Amino acid sequence: MKHSLKIFVSLLILWISSIGYSSAADWDLPEIDIITRAERGADESLRYLSRSKGEIAAENTAKEQARLEQLKQTNPTAYQTELKKIAAAKETAAKNAQIASERNTYMKASYENDRTYDFTRDKSSDDQRFLLYQDQIKINKTKLIVHHTAMEYNYNWTTEEIHQAIQRIYKYHTIDRNFGDIGYNFLIDHLGNIYEGRAGGEGAIGMHVAYNNIPSVGISLMGNYEETQPNELQLRALVQLLTALADKYGIDPLGKERYHQPSATSPYMTSKQNRTILWHGDIAPTACPGQYLSRYLPFIRTEVAKRLEGEIFTDVELGFSVSGTGANDIQLPQTGESQTSNAQTPSTFSEGFWTRLLALRAEHIDIFTRATTILKEKYATKHNISAATNLINKIEYGYTLPEIKKLITQDIPVLLYELTAEYERFEISCEGGCNISVDWESLERTWAIISFLPEGIFIQSEKISNSFLTEEIIVTPIGDLIEIVNYDRSSYAGIPRNTFRGKLIFKHDIYRNLEKGVLEAPVVINTLPFSDYMKGIVETNDTEHLEKNKVMAVISKTYALFYLEKKNLHPSIPAEAEYTAVDSADIFQKYAGAGVEKTLTKREQALIATENLIPLYDWKLPILPYSSCSAGFTRPALEKWWWKDTPYLTATFDLAPCSDFKGHWVGLAGQGAQYLAEKGATFEEILLYFYPGLGIVEIEETWNSTENN
Repeated sequence: MKHSLKIFVSLLILWISSIGYSSAADWDLPEIDIITRAERGADESLRYLSRSKGEIAAENTAKEQARLEQLKQTNPTAYQTELKKIAAAKETAAKNAQIASERNTYMKASYENDRTYDFTRDKSSDDQRFLLYQDQIKINKTKLIVHHTAMEYNYNWTTEEIHQAIQRIYKYHTIDRNFGDIGYNFLIDHLGNIYEGRAGGEGAIGMHVAYNNIPSVGISLMGNYEETQPNELQLRALVQLLTALADKYGIDPLGKERYHQPSATSPYMTSKQNRTILWHGDIAPTACPGQYLSRYLPFIRTEVAKRLEGEIFTDVELGFSVSGTGANDIQLPQTGESQTSNAQTPSTFSEGFWTRLLALRAEHIDIFTRATTILKEKYATKHNISAATNLINKIEYGYTLPEIKKLITQDIPVLLYELTAEYERFEISCEGGCNISVDWESLERTWAIISFLPEGIFIQSEKISNSFLTEEIIVTPIGDLIEIVNYDRSSYAGIPRNTFRGKLIFKHDIYRNLEKGVLEAPVVINTLPFSDYMKGIVETNDTEHLEKNKVMAVISKTYALFYLEKKNLHPSIPAEAEYTAVDSADIFQKYAGAGVEKTLTKREQALIATENLIPLYDWKLPILPYSSCSAGFTRPALEKWWWKDTPYLTATFDLAPCSDFKGHWVGLAGQGAQYLAEKGATFEEILLYFYPGLGIVEIEETWNSTENN
């Protein structure tokens, strides 16, 4: 009833204001101070034409006809070329019109509310000037979308200089991009000031996310947050504005709405659900609003939800200190419910700590940044670490979503390192018998003993009278599994891990031996479907939280896909080798074959829950390194490996450090991920915590469009 009354009042106000003209005051957002267009000195003349569009079009048509007639008389050949261009342009326009018609029919049939306006205006309030772009109004908004201006911005600017910067954005959107006005409904500067963006006041429809503008409000933070951090004042203002808008329109900040994107096939439009509060990059292939702002979205949603429930945790007095040499000396801010907490004693945290931590981290990011920076500096000083000099690109090829969709249907060849390096004899058995390909002949429904000898690879089987030397042996089971009977490997519970899906290949290849370096020698390769490979990854166990298992399911999948086709080379896998993964955690990631399926039940649940999800950065497949734990902070890849193209691999405060400080500490820290899961974090929140700026998307639903920034 409260929301319905607000909408009724808003419609009444808009009807009255349509006689005149609405402004920022008509937004009716209690306790939100909005700097109006007039107050920031907007040049309203940019929005108007001297005459109607019909008159301008008629004049342009007459000029074009005169130009063509003159060309016909002076240069007949050029005239004919021009006619062909005009015909091609008309054909393209006709196709585009047909596509637009089908999109309109699709939207009208299924999402009428997302395509219709409540009011429109073509002229100024005095009916004397024609608008460059029609003012359009939609009272009931259902989505709140956050951007950055992606502009050069200086935190030392005066108020006048900020107003001048907004004027530049206004002119760029209005004239250069033909938006008719600034595209955003609101802008927020580094001082936390909130500015009226697009004219029209209450319900004004912006131009900030194509096909989703009508039912949404666009908010843009001034600055480029692909390159720098937003500050506390901006984040505080953003939370306050989002809370006021969500309250006004009855938007559930943790709910979902449908968003729309063009597609390549009829009806040339597709729709999918996403959050009611999101970033531009969540629904379009863009980095907007930048990696350093995108990381806060889950925390901001949580904070808005809590504020709407009357639980405001961020308006508190902060206490912070750093001393000593470890993460245990970091004192977190008081929340009013529990006192400062020790990072290694989770039992001291209250039930609501995780929610409060997210809110505090979003509102007071400077605390976490300071803590991380101090720990990094102490570590760098102690270990004499210098700054990166020869920067390199790690990602040689960025896979897109359509390419990833194809990748996951491929087989993956995995070098079985322990069998290759330590075994010379292999007793092979298969469910239903083995089909074995040996050079020029095939052996069906049999077993085999395969040996790596100085002379080469030998095979014995009941199907052949004598063992013989061969170049390559391929073993395929008639049933599901191949067993290496004499492979003495088992789980902690004593369950054998000597069975494999797919096929086993015994051949000469090149591999990196951890003790002897690169060798050319007989190797064992397990080639199997990618989905079966995922079942055999052992980077978690059933004693760990399900959300931690989901995290590792996503990361291990991304890691294997990144190297699958060798368009990105792994430093420990020779380029000329015929495999793309290794089963050793010391080289690649731990893979233990089909035996894992009998023991790791949480792994199976995690795979099912995440099978259609993939993380992307700037709409490309990222590289996601991880280690078991850290010394209280994760290290930027830029510092550790000098990677300059992985800005999401940054320094992050780790609440559950280990004591031995082993590992590279880049990306996710496994112990910290487990800790956050125990405190109530979802796998998506954990991924975004350790890899800020990532987007988690569905593989089967892809966007194929560019967007307005």
